[in-house]
Amino acid sequence: MAHVMPAKMMALLADRLLKNGAAEAKAIIDGYKAPYTVEEYRNYVKRM
Repeated sequence: MAHVMPAKMMALLADRLLKNGAAEAKAIIDGYKAPYTVEEYRNYVKRM
């Protein structure tokens, strides 16, 4: 059961995101603003 339930949840999420030509996934991607640029992230990791 510990493996089945998470697998079902991921499958349902994928189904929801990919319905209607992946409209919901595209909306999420279009609305996403990355907190760091690649260079800012590299600097952040180096400081740790």
